[in-house]
Amino acid sequence: MSNIKISFCTTCMNRLSYLKQTLPKNLADNMDYENLEFVLLDYNSSDGLEEYIKSNYSEFLSTGRLVYFKIDSVQFYDWSHSRNLVVSLATGDVICNIDADNFTGAGFATYVSEIFKEMSNVFLTTYYTSMKKNDVLGRICMLKKSFVKIGGYDERMKHYGFEDIDLIYRLKRSGVEKVDIDNPSFLNAIQHSNKERMLNSKEGFYLKELYIRYITPYSSELLFLFQDNTTKLATMVNNFLFSKLEPEIPLNFSFQYNFSIQEDSWTSGAWQTDGPTNISDFKSFYKLESKQLREDALFFFHQISNRLIMEENTEKGISVVKNKTTKKGSLYRNFSHTPLLV
Repeated sequence: MSNIKISFCTTCMNRLSYLKQTLPKNLADNMDYENLEFVLLDYNSSDGLEEYIKSNYSEFLSTGRLVYFKIDSVQFYDWSHSRNLVVSLATGDVICNIDADNFTGAGFATYVSEIFKEMSNVFLTTYYTSMKKNDVLGRICMLKKSFVKIGGYDERMKHYGFEDIDLIYRLKRSGVEKVDIDNPSFLNAIQHSNKERMLNSKEGFYLKELYIRYITPYSSELLFLFQDNTTKLATMVNNFLFSKLEPEIPLNFSFQYNFSIQEDSWTSGAWQTDGPTNISDFKSFYKLESKQLREDALFFFHQISNRLIMEENTEKGISVVKNKTTKKGSLYRNFSHTPLLV
């Protein structure tokens, strides 16, 4: 491939503080590559992102170097849907997911172009590099047609974590070869807490109380109560302790992750004045007051919810997902008052 057009795709919901640092730096660091567009999807931010872009990037907007889209009406961040949407708006032959907290590094677009000039049926990822960091795991570059072929991100994954790993696994199963991004200058990001990762999620916003019940030295039940009086329940298992304390280990047991849940999915329930409807012995639960433990448990909820879907796709050998087309709001381009027909 020659004269490859590349799209750097970024989705953002209330991450203006990050974007103020990364966007100008990324624009400057990739000035050497002409056929490049930065596609920014504002996922209904309320922190002044729209005004910031409008006031500071008129030159880049007028030339098409930067294209700004905004979707209204959405209340919570959806990792998979937002990324699928921004890719659908990109016009490049190659699309790269660049999280709002990521610095591309100087010459990253040129590096991507050189890879795809040599090899077309590949994707670039940080997942397999020894120096990988959680904050750059979302950095994936691929031909747009490869992305479309497998259906993009699995939109059943509505939480933080594993949606990008699932995409990587499905790309590989579809026959696309991986290339590791192993240059340290391309692996930098703004570090932040797990709490910040989940702030714009429905569960992060609505979590009211968290309860735990001891079962064994390696297992405890977690009960999440949300402000709409719904609950989620599952048994958390410490896999290391389980393997040491149980005399018989199931054949399908895996040490890949430190923690799992015993059930196939979270059990949904409702909350009444005297407690959850699906638990008969609620008095044996202990209310967790620690902010750190609540944050850790919510992060676990996010990770497990998506991981179970990824594991299902892996076990079934699924490479192509079929997402349901659901309109979540009206979409606008470069501050136009007329919504796009999508």
